[in-house]
Amino acid sequence: MTRSESSSATGSVLRRGARSALYAAGAAIAAYMMLVTWAALAGPWLGFRWHPNAQPTVQVVFPNSPAAYAGLEAGDRLTSADGLPMSNPLASMYFDANIMAGRSVSLEVNRAGERKQFSITPIRAGIVRSDWPFVTMFLVMGWFTCGFAFWIAWRRPADVGALLASAVLVAQGMANTACAARGVATVWRAVPPGLREIAILATPIPLFFGPLLLLFITQFPRRGSARLAVLISLPALLISPFVVYFVLYGDLLPDPAVALAAPVWLVPAQGLASLIAIIGAIVTGIARYRREQDLNHRRRLKVIVGGCVIGIAGGITGEWLTLNGWKILSAPALLVAPAFCAFLSSGMALSFEYAVLRHRLFDLSIIIRLGIRYALSKGLILSVAPVCAALFVIDILRQSEQPLSTALHHAPNFYLFLVLLAVLAHTQRRRWVAALDRRFYRSKYDGCRVLGALIAGLRPPVTRETAAELAVQAVYRALHPTWAAIAEHVPGHGTACLASSPDHYNPPCWTIESPPADLARGLGKPVHVGPEASWFQDLSAGDRVRIQESGADLLVPIAAVDGDLMIILGPKRSEEPYS
Repeated sequence: MTRSESSSATGSVLRRGARSALYAAGAAIAAYMMLVTWAALAGPWLGFRWHPNAQPTVQVVFPNSPAAYAGLEAGDRLTSADGLPMSNPLASMYFDANIMAGRSVSLEVNRAGERKQFSITPIRAGIVRSDWPFVTMFLVMGWFTCGFAFWIAWRRPADVGALLASAVLVAQGMANTACAARGVATVWRAVPPGLREIAILATPIPLFFGPLLLLFITQFPRRGSARLAVLISLPALLISPFVVYFVLYGDLLPDPAVALAAPVWLVPAQGLASLIAIIGAIVTGIARYRREQDLNHRRRLKVIVGGCVIGIAGGITGEWLTLNGWKILSAPALLVAPAFCAFLSSGMALSFEYAVLRHRLFDLSIIIRLGIRYALSKGLILSVAPVCAALFVIDILRQSEQPLSTALHHAPNFYLFLVLLAVLAHTQRRRWVAALDRRFYRSKYDGCRVLGALIAGLRPPVTRETAAELAVQAVYRALHPTWAAIAEHVPGHGTACLASSPDHYNPPCWTIESPPADLARGLGKPVHVGPEASWFQDLSAGDRVRIQESGADLLVPIAAVDGDLMIILGPKRSEEPYS
C-alpha cells in the first residue's frame, strides 16, 4: 500500500469514527432541544418576566396573561415565591424552573413600599399567548443555529476548527432556545427514565459559549497557541462547575435546599466571566486579522468576527425587545421585530458555515454587492409589496371593532412608502445595478462583442499561435482573471502552452491532462476547479495537492480540428465568481 493510499484509508477511518461520535452528540443535543421546545410550547406560563438578581423586579407583564388578570404590574419587586426568598438569584431561577401548569403559585411583592400578595395559576403555554412572536423567535434561532452546527461538523468531521465552530454554535443555539422555556424541571421530571438522563447530558454546554468561541478564534483558520484562550477563560472555567451543581443540578431537585445554598454572587460572576471571554474572542480575532498575511485567511477572520458581532447583537436586541418592545412598538411591528432579530442572530451560523466550509472566500464588500445586485435585478425587492399588504391586513384585523374607514384612516403611511419604494426599485433596477457595478469594479461584457473584436483582429495570414494570443488577451480583458492561458494537448506529443497573459506568467498547462480536464471534455462545458467541487474528494491525495497548488480556477474546453485545446483561467482579480 502506498503512502497516499494509507493516508486516505486512515482519514476514512477517522471520519467514520468522528461521524459516529457526531450521532451520539447530536442525539443528546436534540433530546435537550426537544425538551426545552416542549416546555416552551406546552409548559406553564405565568405571563411576566424578570431577571434573577438580589432583588428581582417584574420587568414586563404580558397582556391577557394570568399575571395581568391577577393584578401584577411591571416594577413590582418579588420578595418571595411559594415561600422561597427571592434575595438569592438562584432561588428565583429554581422557582422559574419548577412552575407547573394548573398548580397555583403564591407571590409576595413590594410595590412602592407596600407589600402585596398574589395567587396566580399558570396556564399551559401554547402558541396563542401574547408573547408568541418572541417565543417563536428564540426557538427558531436555536434550532436553526444547532442545525447549521451539525451541518458544519458533518462536512468536516476530522477538522478541529470545524468541530470547535460547531460547538460554539451549539452553545449559542441551546442558550437561545432556553430563553423561551419556563418550568423546564417539571417537564423534565415527566420524561420517562433513560430519555430523561439523555436530555440532561448536554445542559452545561451553553455555559462554555465564551471559552469555546475564544478557543475557536485562536485555532482557526491557522492553529495558534491555546494558552491565551485558557488564561482568559480561566474565570469562566473555574466558576462553571459551581453553576452546574447549584443551578442545573439544584433546579432539577424537588427540594430547593441546594439552590438556596448557592452564594448570591455566583450568577453575576458567571455572566461577567463569560463576557470577558467573548470580548477576548473579538479582540483576539481582530488582532489575528491584522497580523495575518494570507488574503484568504484574513477574509475568513473578517467574516467570522463580523458574524459574531451581528449574531450576538441579534440575541441581545431580541432579549431587549422582549422586555421593552410592548412599550414602544405597534402590533404589526411586534411581529416584524422578532423576525428581524432572528435574521441578525443567524449571522453567526451563516458566517461560520461560509468561513469554515468554503475553500476560497470573497471579500465582504463583494458578498454585499452580489446580494444587493441579485435582489434588485431579479425583482426580489418586490416582495416588500405583499409583506406590506399582509401588515395592512393584520393592522386592520387588530382594529376590527372599528369601522373599516376609521381603521384605514389610522393605518401607518409608512407601508405605502415601502410599496412605492418597491415599484421605484423595479423600474430603476438596471440603472442602479450599473451604478453598483461601477462602484465595485465589475466590467460587464457582451460575448458577441468580444468575439467580434477577436475576429476583427485576425488578419491573414494568421498563425495558430497568433490566434491563440489574441483570444487569450480578449478573455483576459473581458473576464479579469489573474492569469489566462490556452494549452494544447496532442496525443503522443504531450502538452504545450500556445499563449498566456500576462506574458511573464508561467501557467500550469499540465492541468489539461488532469481529471478535472477530462470531466470538462466529457461534459462539453466549463468546470470549476477547487476543493469546494463535489468531485474533488474523489481524487487521489496527490491529485488534490497538485490541483490546489496549480492555482487554476476554471477549465474551458475548446473544439478543435486537430489536437485538444483548453482555456485555463486563474482566480478573478475582482474576487467575483465566473458566471
